Amino acid sequence: MPNLIGKSLGRYHILEQIGEGGMAIVYKAFDTRLEREVAIKVVLPTRQQSSKFIKRFEREAKALAKLSHPNIVKVLDYGKEGDLPFIVMEYVPAGTLKKQLKGKTLNWKDALTLIKPIAEALGYAHQHGIVHRDVKPSNILIDKAKQPLLTDFGVAKMLEGDETLDLTNTGMGVGTPEYMAPEQFQGGNVDQRADIYSLGVVYYEMVTGRKPFQADTPAAIIWKQATETLPRPSTFVPDLPDKIEKFLLKALAKNPSNRFQNMSELVIALEHLLSRKNKDIFLKPSRATNKKKQGKKKLNKKRVIYAFLGMFILGIFYFMISYLDSSIKNAPSVINAEEVVLSTDAAVTKTVTVQPTLTPTKTLTPTPLPADIFDDKGVKMVLIPAGEFTMGSDYADDEKPIHQVFLDDYYIDVYEVTNAAYNACVEAGGCLSPQEKDSSARADYFENPEFADFPVIQVDWHMATSYCEWRGANLPTEAIWEKAARGSVSPPITYPWGETLDETFANFQQNIGDTSAVGSYEKGKSVYGVYDLAGNVWEWVSSLYQPYPYDTTDGREDLHATGPRVLRGGSWLNLEGNLRASVRLRAGATSTSSYIGFRCYRLP
Repeated sequence: MPNLIGKSLGRYHILEQIGEGGMAIVYKAFDTRLEREVAIKVVLPTRQQSSKFIKRFEREAKALAKLSHPNIVKVLDYGKEGDLPFIVMEYVPAGTLKKQLKGKTLNWKDALTLIKPIAEALGYAHQHGIVHRDVKPSNILIDKAKQPLLTDFGVAKMLEGDETLDLTNTGMGVGTPEYMAPEQFQGGNVDQRADIYSLGVVYYEMVTGRKPFQADTPAAIIWKQATETLPRPSTFVPDLPDKIEKFLLKALAKNPSNRFQNMSELVIALEHLLSRKNKDIFLKPSRATNKKKQGKKKLNKKRVIYAFLGMFILGIFYFMISYLDSSIKNAPSVINAEEVVLSTDAAVTKTVTVQPTLTPTKTLTPTPLPADIFDDKGVKMVLIPAGEFTMGSDYADDEKPIHQVFLDDYYIDVYEVTNAAYNACVEAGGCLSPQEKDSSARADYFENPEFADFPVIQVDWHMATSYCEWRGANLPTEAIWEKAARGSVSPPITYPWGETLDETFANFQQNIGDTSAVGSYEKGKSVYGVYDLAGNVWEWVSSLYQPYPYDTTDGREDLHATGPRVLRGGSWLNLEGNLRASVRLRAGATSTSSYIGFRCYRLP
């Protein structure tokens, strides 16, 4: 590689070298046209192969340039200067996670907090068909605000050459051996689960201070990974919680089918494990950690003393209140002064009529809940009052038996989640963009303002769950959804509005050939005023697909369990039979379609 410092690649003037790997060298450069600093990754000459490689390089660069996520370093441009292909990225004046970890480990919870945004970034890219293939600490930047940014996204595949696996003496190639999933060594198909494995290795290293498999050569690493079991993380961190060890064992399973199957599943697991965030997450080695533990022990002793003092004071206070209450009860009642007779004789006679004064008992009348509300994100929700309703039907085997279910008060979205509402979550970094932006008959459906009030589609169960959580809500259970659709009417109704169905009630049977704007069918409202519970799009619910009777204690509402979930309500594509309020459709949690959407619910 010629020395490029002081030279120019097109409009980019090279300032200094800031990184080097087995595939490319990274330079800091100045964009003379836009007058800003950028980072340029220049492919090493040994990687400049056929015209096939150049075409692949250009194709992958274009795909990467479309990625826009707050935790992904943006690809700005690509080009070729002479025999040197290069890619231009935004310049982030920050250190890498690799440098931050040098000689240090992280508390398990703080490490989870740091990798969660990276997992979300990976999930976002996976939704766009891009697998990173080289997730490692040196590709994770930590900016001045201590926010993690993933770089070199997809570059491993871009530099893959003629579809061959090349592990060089530096341990670099299509990925880095210590962080690569077993299937990457085997030359088979590599999908998003390879990134899950690599991120698991990064987390393993963050909490234990070492990589799972280490050796002097790439071949030795491959051999160890193929023949040895994963070293238990608790071997190196004895006080590591069991739930964290189980998380790592799942993420680092050798067989991809035994890992988390997508980043949405992994992110949900992270959210379940996390309870809070700390400000200063980088911890020094064991000595500092031990001092903190000793300090905590002293602090705990003080807390015990304070607790006893507090209980003693509360005991005295309770005794005084009890004594005063007893004195008040035994005191003479109020005397009516008009009934006291005084005599001028030596003996004074008092006639006293006791009239007990009764303090009126206050009856606490609960404040009625409002019939509808707007949540913190401005979404309108309607109250479904507490009570029992009939669930199921005799129409299909999986709807039997008919049974009664009692639900407390809750609020549910008046409308299906729209493109505009979901896009707000995407822009806030809380949601992944839909896998496809087009609908069945419309181009740019998701991004076109014309369809802002139409239901979002092409979202899987995990994406729907994440959106509802972003709003401080949840996906409805099957029971919650069905009560909103049927009410407590007896006998139970077939459709949300009653028994009659034609094209004036709902969007179904391809009458339109695609989705309609939410709330378009006034006659199709449920008894509670909820729109589109029949037709338009099928709606995800939280429940696993399991036999009736419905029971929340049998594991069907376990959000972390694997298995098919349930869709409700039918869609614009279906015949009238699938629009019944009791219909259940089985679907894999990663399924997406132009006729699947969702809505959310929340408790008062």
